[in-house]
Amino acid sequence: MSKSENRYQFDFERDLYDIYKSKLLNTGLEFKDDFAKDTFGLLVQYFNFRKRVIDQRKRKIHYSSIFNCPYEYEETLEEIEHRLREGKSTFRYLSTNIKKLEYNDLMLNDWGIYHFHLGDDALKSDPKFIKRTGPLLYLRIDDSNAYFINIMEHKEWENIDILKLLHSNWPESISEFRTDRICDVCGDFSKKGIINLRRKKGTSLYPMGDGTVYAFVGGGYMSSGHSIEVINLAEYVLEVAGTAEEALISNMDQYIEYFEYKTRNENIELLFKLTIGELGEVKVLECNSREFIDFGRL
Repeated sequence: MSKSENRYQFDFERDLYDIYKSKLLNTGLEFKDDFAKDTFGLLVQYFNFRKRVIDQRKRKIHYSSIFNCPYEYEETLEEIEHRLREGKSTFRYLSTNIKKLEYNDLMLNDWGIYHFHLGDDALKSDPKFIKRTGPLLYLRIDDSNAYFINIMEHKEWENIDILKLLHSNWPESISEFRTDRICDVCGDFSKKGIINLRRKKGTSLYPMGDGTVYAFVGGGYMSSGHSIEVINLAEYVLEVAGTAEEALISNMDQYIEYFEYKTRNENIELLFKLTIGELGEVKVLECNSREFIDFGRL
C-alpha cells in the first residue's frame, strides 16, 4: 500500500474558481451577470473581462492622417492621451457593457479595435465611468502603442472603413494578420453585410481594396461569440492546474516524508491549496506547514 493513501486532500479546480472569482470581486464592480457555476465558465468570464480592459503601461500615441476631434471633446481627448502615455487607467472611458460578464465585443474580437466615450463628468448612475457620448474615439492598442483612428459616431462597429484606416496609416502594426497568399475576397463588406455576418457569429477575411487581405486582426471569435484568445487562456489555466495536480500525486510519497520530517508528525494529513501570484507564479501551499511548492508560472 502506498504511504500516501488517504493522507492528503486538494481540489485545485475549486481553488482556481475561488482565485478568479476573487479577482472579479476585487474590481469593485456590480456585475450584471451571475458568476458561472463551473470553473471553465468562470475563467472565460474573467478573461473576457480582462480582454476588454486596457492594462496600465506607458504607450506612444499615434494619430491617423484624417483624425479630427470636435472642439467639445478636445479636453477629454487630451486626458485620454495623457493617461495612455503615463500608463494610467482608462477604465472610466469604456462601455458600461464591461459590467456584463457574458457580453462579447465583436468589434474587438474581430478587428482588435476599442472604443472610448468622451464625456468630461462622472456618470451619475455609476461614477466609475464618465458620461456617455454619441461620438466615440475608435482606437487600437498594443503593448507599446495606442493608435487613434478617428472620432466617429456611435455604433460604427461594423464599418470596415475603420479597419481600412488602421491599414492605410499603420500597416506594420497589423502585418502579422496579413494573408500574403490571398489578394482578394468576395463577400458583402458593407456595414449591413458585416452586421449579418456577426449576427450569425460568422467570421471572414477582410480585403482592403489594394490587394491586402487580413484575417483575425482581433484574434477571432468562436460560434458562441467568445474570443478565441479568451477560450485558449481558460483552457491553458485549467491545463496548468491539471499538470500541477499530476506532478503532486506522482511525488506524494516524497512529499509526505518531507512534511513528516518538517512537522515532526508521522501521522500528518496534508492539505494542499493552489495559489497564483500577481506575476502568475503557480505554487501549491501545504496548509499545515505553511510551505509552498513551486510549479513555475502561467
